[in-house]
Amino acid sequence: GEYKALEGMTYKGGFANGLREGIGVETFPDKSFFRGVFRENLRDGEGTLTLPNRDTIYGIHFSRIWKDHSTVGAGVLTSNASKTQELVMYTRGLIDRVDPSVSAKADPGAG
Repeated sequence: GEYKALEGMTYKGGFANGLREGIGVETFPDKSFFRGVFRENLRDGEGTLTLPNRDTIYGIHFSRIWKDHSTVGAGVLTSNASKTQELVMYTRGLIDRVDPSVSAKADPGAG
């Protein structure tokens, strides 16, 4: 199914009982998007968040931690520009590097 919110977010994917459920893709007006698992209308598990600059965070994403349903998660940030990877955590849209010394060149053939 498909859903378009007033603020411009669109969702394409599974639904159950009128809620986003299963595999789906959220796309936002800034051209960022999340492709992954939804449960009871919220991000809930494995997926990839692609940022407007085309950097990606592959990992575990959850929306249910905060009362306002902002996303928290942890994963591997792959820089589109430098092709480097590093471990990150993020809360409410703010990315924290876990350890900047733990980084490596991304596989240029990946993605």
